[in-house]
Amino acid sequence: MGFFHFPAGLRALPKGLFVAVMALISVLCLMRNAVIQGGIIDLGYPDYLITLLGLGYGAGVVGVVQGISRFVREWSYAGFCFAFGGAVASHIFSGSPVGYVLPSGGLLLFALFVYRLDQT
Repeated sequence: MGFFHFPAGLRALPKGLFVAVMALISVLCLMRNAVIQGGIIDLGYPDYLITLLGLGYGAGVVGVVQGISRFVREWSYAGFCFAFGGAVASHIFSGSPVGYVLPSGGLLLFALFVYRLDQT
């Protein structure tokens, strides 16, 4: 049973939701959404980082859904965790309000949860 028990019939639901959310964020980054762009610039990062994040998130989504290589899938999850962990750290170190830290922290925890489900 391991760390926690999640019904086998429902295991695809969190992964599908995670993939959908990350695909949406990827598209929003590539479309240079004003809210995302403002957040990146407010943290002091260059404007072109939004495009790089969008491409990275899109590649991560492909890596998570592909069924060929476990290695690629695990590195995709690792990339999401690095990105969200970096976002949490950036918000904390820049003195952002807690309301700005929570979405990145929530996505980090969600990525870890989906990764754990994907391992069982």
